[in-house]
Amino acid sequence: AGEGPVERSSFPEGRALPASVHVGFAELQQGIDATGTGYFRILGRDGDITDEGIGTMLDFLDAFTRSPSAMPGFSITYDLRSLRNPSMTMVMRVAEWGAD
Repeated sequence: AGEGPVERSSFPEGRALPASVHVGFAELQQGIDATGTGYFRILGRDGDITDEGIGTMLDFLDAFTRSPSAMPGFSITYDLRSLRNPSMTMVMRVAEWGAD
């Protein structure tokens, strides 16, 4: 009673991250390559871009940046050729996440 909303990530700290997550408009992959460097890949798919999907994508990316896979350094690769045109709202939401 009297407490504000509690934000909960889909990927709580202390739990192993899945190797990949599908959010409809993209497949997200994470791991460690042969050189020991972490990687995060965003592969665009022909699906509807939704607020829920964007939230899950950003939660997964945020969890990855705090994971052991990212500790030695990491790369991010985007292949958005199959992605539908994003709305300005999506672009701004991702930009705001990146500014944090």
